[in-house]
Amino acid sequence: MSKKSRREYTEKMRMRYQQMTGKRARSKLLDEYCEVTGHDRKYANKLLLGLRGAGPPGKAGRKSTYGPEVVEVLKRIWFLAEQACGKRLAPVLPLWMGAYEKRHGSLGKGLKEKVLKISPAQIDRVLAPVRRASLSMPISATKNRHFLSKRHANDCQAQV
Repeated sequence: MSKKSRREYTEKMRMRYQQMTGKRARSKLLDEYCEVTGHDRKYANKLLLGLRGAGPPGKAGRKSTYGPEVVEVLKRIWFLAEQACGKRLAPVLPLWMGAYEKRHGSLGKGLKEKVLKISPAQIDRVLAPVRRASLSMPISATKNRHFLSKRHANDCQAQV
């Protein structure tokens, strides 16, 4: 059963379930729904009562406090500040704002306040996608085996 057909079936069964009165009638309807969809009774009961899955699926969580314009300002300052972490970037943001405004023009009062108010942890969260995209190669502490074998050969020749 596809998601779309299951959603349609759930809507029809929800209407029937709400019209039913009496425990036996609702129990039979619940049994039928569980058999068709494969849901557990408790979950099916919540679905049919409208306590779960009532609306279309959406993005969970709070709305974003800092919009794309704040992210753009932070990104430019972050690159100018040699890609410092949020903990080091937050205290120097007021110093960088003057240079940023000279180079890119004046910021609105609300935008400037948001940029200066942002916490170090939030800076790291906001810049995480930019940081991932800016890494051209993954950082690795291990050396290439081919490199090590050449170096070892050179060291052995130097000792002779």
